[in-house]
Amino acid sequence: MKWLSLAMTAVFGLAVAVQWNDPDPGMWMVLYGAAAAVSAAAFSGRYFPTVTLGLLVLYSAGVLYTAPAVLDSDVGAYTSFKMRSTNDEIARECVGLAVCAAAMLVLWRHGRRVESDAGCSS
Repeated sequence: MKWLSLAMTAVFGLAVAVQWNDPDPGMWMVLYGAAAAVSAAAFSGRYFPTVTLGLLVLYSAGVLYTAPAVLDSDVGAYTSFKMRSTNDEIARECVGLAVCAAAMLVLWRHGRRVESDAGCSS
């Protein structure tokens, strides 16, 4: 789990960096930055299940909110860096939120397991 957390930290850190040229960079830098921070904490052996669960709920809600754009987009939304339409941008954001949600689910489950094991050994 340690190396997976490091990989997630790097991926989300890169996601923060590439948001500079996004039409709405601030919000996305915060969202990806939060995922990077939780992943970095997990890499260092610190888990915050409540924060991670909160982020999981937030990212999942974002996925549900933006999912209709995925259904209305074509493969070009994911194969080009150009923004052909606002719908393509929203579809890409949905995928980013889904990756964040999946990462938070993994970290939340692992964090609860670590917390549970620590409680059993006390």
